[in-house]
Amino acid sequence: GGMENQTLSFCNDADTALVAHETAHQWFGDAVTCKTWNDCWLNEGFAVYTTDLFYRYCDGETFFDTLISPDERGVTSQRGGTVYTPDSLLQTQVLGGLIYGKGALVLHMLHFVLGSDSAYFRALREYVTGPLRYGVASTGDLQASVSKSMGKDFSWFFNQWVYGIGYPIYTISWDAQDGLHPAVAIEQTGSSAVSPLFTMSIELEFRGNGIDTFVQVLDDQPLKSFGFSFPRVV
Repeated sequence: GGMENQTLSFCNDADTALVAHETAHQWFGDAVTCKTWNDCWLNEGFAVYTTDLFYRYCDGETFFDTLISPDERGVTSQRGGTVYTPDSLLQTQVLGGLIYGKGALVLHMLHFVLGSDSAYFRALREYVTGPLRYGVASTGDLQASVSKSMGKDFSWFFNQWVYGIGYPIYTISWDAQDGLHPAVAIEQTGSSAVSPLFTMSIELEFRGNGIDTFVQVLDDQPLKSFGFSFPRVV
């Protein structure tokens, strides 16, 4: 299909997604190159992610949602596996699907965790234009760069979603009570017994007469309950 090179990318045709993907490598892959084959998601996950952003900008949010759905289905069809490729799999899965699809989804999630466009894109800009530029980077280098940009430790995120195996499976229970004071319980199990627990912020949407609001909760236990109060029934 295509191959990024520092001065000229090769594409076998002018397919829009292919051109966007290989162009993205001018930053993620060429300006900053993965330090080892284990870290190859820093090239490919970022290129898929950047292509997603390109399509969202050009074709809108609805098309973007449709675009990433196959990646979501592909990732959740594999109950094991990691974004970071361990040494034991380098000979057979160095360019496995998870480094592309899950790598991109992890970056979308990191955007959500950092909380705003301004914080997220500042962190990415500092990663690409900082001391790693025109050099090589490991997953640990990206983690350190993001942590430095945000002024807090994000090892928990990388340990779960990049180095960790599989993904969480959530079961949501809802007790409306009187509709003004609902309770929500979130139970989670890991798709792989190796990574049984994932800490993550989750958005809950409450709707009612004149109410349509999102509330963010931090889920960090196998079973956790949350209580809410609203002025009208939801």
